[in-house]
Amino acid sequence: MRAPLRAPELWGTFSIDAPMSEATAHAVKQAVEAQHGGTATLVQSVPVDERHDGNPVWQGVVHVFDLAGHPKASRAYAWSSERDDGKRRFYAVLHMGPVTSPAEAVRAAIVAEQKARQPRQTVADNRPICVHCGQRFDWNAGSVTNEAAVCDVCLGD
Repeated sequence: MRAPLRAPELWGTFSIDAPMSEATAHAVKQAVEAQHGGTATLVQSVPVDERHDGNPVWQGVVHVFDLAGHPKASRAYAWSSERDDGKRRFYAVLHMGPVTSPAEAVRAAIVAEQKARQPRQTVADNRPICVHCGQRFDWNAGSVTNEAAVCDVCLGD
């Protein structure tokens, strides 16, 4: 049985204004470098057919990049999807923790988007929640920035 997949520590998306039918590998490379820094070098492009209960959730090509100059990751997975308005949204997920393949990167992005769509609940516990493992941790036992909160356990991965 596979361990549950949680959102990766660092992932990002952004949209561009120009409508297009499919993003080039060069455009996806630029998205990786803009979102995570470093220099991305295309290694391969992999078709991914992600399904849930036999139904397609996402189908497309994930570009795999070696990433030089990033402090924690040496690889990134990136792709784009067409939005309802015809523009493209770019995704870039770092090879970290449970994300070790293009399919796992797609799953992690789907999980993160689903969590973002859920209404936030007000709770009395105001400790940060690690974006990597989903666990609460003490403020002095991890790293909290504007982008992400990561517990000490996941920082050690």
